[in-house]
Amino acid sequence: MKTVDVTDNALPVAEFLRQLGPVRHPIEIVLSGRAVARLVPPAELPESEKEKILQEGWKAVQKARVRNRGVPEREIGKVVDAAVRRVRSQQ
Repeated sequence: MKTVDVTDNALPVAEFLRQLGPVRHPIEIVLSGRAVARLVPPAELPESEKEKILQEGWKAVQKARVRNRGVPEREIGKVVDAAVRRVRSQQ
């Protein structure tokens, strides 16, 4: 397994991941000498894990639909636009 130490890495996460390139083998992410994450190629995930991830995604979508029921589209658009601006300003 490849290990990547990001302790002193100041790059934004997206740029860091772009530099890694396609994940073909598991990559362990290390922070201050401690493994904090592991990137696993999608092909290595068992079907049960893929299904679990999909179900969590659908639950999040359903929760958002319930939360936003009755909220005008324009109001949701304003919130989304503000969030996009906030994220872009941080990059």
